[in-house]
Amino acid sequence: MRLLTSKIHRAFPELDRFDEERCERFVRAARRGFRRTLGRMVAMAIVFALVCAALGLAAWKPAQMLEKHAVVRGAGSLLPAAAVLGMATGVFLGAFVAALLVRDVLLRRRVRYVIRARGACSGCGYSLLGVPVPANLCVVCPECGFISEVDAALDELVSDGASQRVFSPKPERPSLWDRVLTPRRVRRLRRVAGWTLGVLVVFAPAGWGLYEWFLSVQAERAKAALTQGQSLNDLAEAAQPVPVGDDAWVEFHKTVALINASDDRVWRASPPQTSLGDPAFPDFSQVADPPREDIERVPRQIEADALNATLGRQMIDAYRADGVYEAMDRMTGCPRAKRDYSVTPGTPTMNLLLPHLSPARNMARLNGARMRLAFEAGDVAEFERAARANQAMARMLSYSPVLIEGLVGFAIESLNYGQMRRVLAKNPGAEWLDAMDRVLDGQQPAPDVLAMIRGEREIAIESTALLFSEPKNVRLGRFSKGVSNVAGTLGAGVSPRVRLGTFDENREYINSVFDRVEKAATLRAGDRGGLATIDPETETSLLLPQMLVPAMSRALTSCDLVQTDREGIRTMIALERYRRETGAYPRELQQLVPKYLATLPVDVWTGEPLRYRALEEPYSPGGFRYVLYSVGADQTDDGAPIRPGATTVRDWDAMRQGSRTSIDFVVSAPD
Repeated sequence: MRLLTSKIHRAFPELDRFDEERCERFVRAARRGFRRTLGRMVAMAIVFALVCAALGLAAWKPAQMLEKHAVVRGAGSLLPAAAVLGMATGVFLGAFVAALLVRDVLLRRRVRYVIRARGACSGCGYSLLGVPVPANLCVVCPECGFISEVDAALDELVSDGASQRVFSPKPERPSLWDRVLTPRRVRRLRRVAGWTLGVLVVFAPAGWGLYEWFLSVQAERAKAALTQGQSLNDLAEAAQPVPVGDDAWVEFHKTVALINASDDRVWRASPPQTSLGDPAFPDFSQVADPPREDIERVPRQIEADALNATLGRQMIDAYRADGVYEAMDRMTGCPRAKRDYSVTPGTPTMNLLLPHLSPARNMARLNGARMRLAFEAGDVAEFERAARANQAMARMLSYSPVLIEGLVGFAIESLNYGQMRRVLAKNPGAEWLDAMDRVLDGQQPAPDVLAMIRGEREIAIESTALLFSEPKNVRLGRFSKGVSNVAGTLGAGVSPRVRLGTFDENREYINSVFDRVEKAATLRAGDRGGLATIDPETETSLLLPQMLVPAMSRALTSCDLVQTDREGIRTMIALERYRRETGAYPRELQQLVPKYLATLPVDVWTGEPLRYRALEEPYSPGGFRYVLYSVGADQTDDGAPIRPGATTVRDWDAMRQGSRTSIDFVVSAPD
């Protein structure tokens, strides 16, 4: 006898005298019936479930050990995955074999019943197979003479060559179904059904189990990448100029508290209103940079701007009376500036709260207004004091590993240089030049921009790791609810080409992007080429990097522009000193070295000195009698073209956005 086969008749010697075809038909006739078939399938399903559960419990502990081994030993090894797949396959195959054994047992029981109860003598048990059957279906036993009735429902009555009906497996008459379901088609259907059953019963559950195992391993790797902001704190600490000392952020928050108290006392509870009922607020930008007369404004806006500027001047005096500027002086004197970048577990680092940025911008505008008013009043000490406070905030923010903070620091530093440029355009005295030199000397060496880049790398990786640290967040790929919480969409409006990918895929792409940007940051701007041009939407189909990877090329350009301004302002101070001593500006910058400048200012785009040209007359009202400029990103000297009636030829936005390439960046524009 052979197990797991449909040839059940091999187990019964009574059927040995008949050929294979008749025996198979006899077995089919014996087992037919809806209730018997349903009962057999239910029994197989129950046995399959029980055996599968038992084997699954037996394999659970080894699978846990393999999962731990995979996480500890790292990714890249196929051994744990192959072992888990083998276990899962073994569990389902074992249960499947057990179900087939149950089917085999039930079929043998049924055929044995038919042969013993219907195909054998009820008196002596002698086999009646092959015995002639009369018309009344009563068969006389040739052994004992006992009369047995044949069950015609089993189709076991056939006619032999002499037209004698014989108790035997009856040949089937071809029917319509027999003609449609030919043996070849039946074999194909059985093969398809077998593969379908295998996929549904074995491979699909095994694949799902393997997928869940992969998600858990991926989650462990992602959790290992989470630091709750500790990596950002380490980068911020590494950027500090000294390891210990007073922290400027402590004094900054004290200054903000004093400013808020003054605002509450003077105007916030009952702000002044225009004739149309618009409430006023202290607009220090209107004080630092009054609107030009040639700019068209509606009467309502003119009245509001004037009221806001008046309130701004009033608050500048109120802050002085309340000790705000002394608090800024203490902030300026602190050698360190380090914030805490820790986040609570489960909070993405990209959601870091930065409530200090708005007060910092407002404080920078306040100091810009102080510089403007101090110059108009001839107060060099107040001008220097306000400029130092702004330079201090620019340093504080530039120590940050968060890009947006660094960019705000660049903007504050640029605001300072703008006010210095306006002073230099008026041919100031030596005391003003000395004050601006002291401010620039007090500006500590700019922190490495790599700290911001590395901080953005950590933010992108940690935000990605937080999403993948819980399997439920990514179980359905980009259509998972966890992804929708980050992306703000559940796949709607997103190209089908976009996918979530794995944690390792996302981390690898993010690292590759920031590796390129870090390399670009170490190069001169003109040598970067397309190295820092990052466009995730065209470079990758991964969804998360398209949201988390910032436009680092613009950030590097902002750094380049501020560095150019920094070099340019120092050069312009040297030009003014030369003019005061000689009565005219030099024909070329080389004449400033070494008495007025230690070295010539370098153009970050070419590595050559900044371009300079002396003029007979100022090129704009209140402008300089020279042009100091960089050739810009296209590294082509366009001569800093001066447009008739123009008040400025600076175009920062065009430089940052790359909307224009044939443009020179003019440092000496007064506005």
